[in-house]
Amino acid sequence: MDKKGNDPFTSSREGIVEGDEDFAKLLKYLKGRALPKIFNKWDELRLNRGRRGRRRNPRKSKKQRKARDLYSIARDEYSPDSSSSRKDVVDEWLDELRDDAEFNIGSYVIAFYQKTWLAVTSQRERSR
Repeated sequence: MDKKGNDPFTSSREGIVEGDEDFAKLLKYLKGRALPKIFNKWDELRLNRGRRGRRRNPRKSKKQRKARDLYSIARDEYSPDSSSSRKDVVDEWLDELRDDAEFNIGSYVIAFYQKTWLAVTSQRERSR
């Protein structure tokens, strides 16, 4: 790397050689493969810890992310104080519920819309 005249894609320690083929390949790899994997893993780890992930990551739909956010907000109401001797047990149980809660919250919203739609449309039919 420090051989004279053979410094990959840099003209000095301060700049990049424009049009360098190796640098273009590196950028293509970073943008196309490495960074998406890193972003995906970061999103997964954040979600597994009950944090918000990357909104634009396609791993989860907007509805799934909002359901998970709602669960996280409600979870805080059930998590015991840090001084509780059972805090670890309760927090572990709450973490185990996270995926089911995400699915159930989203499903409940769909069922609510359907039930409401049926009630509204049948009431309109009866009043005709």
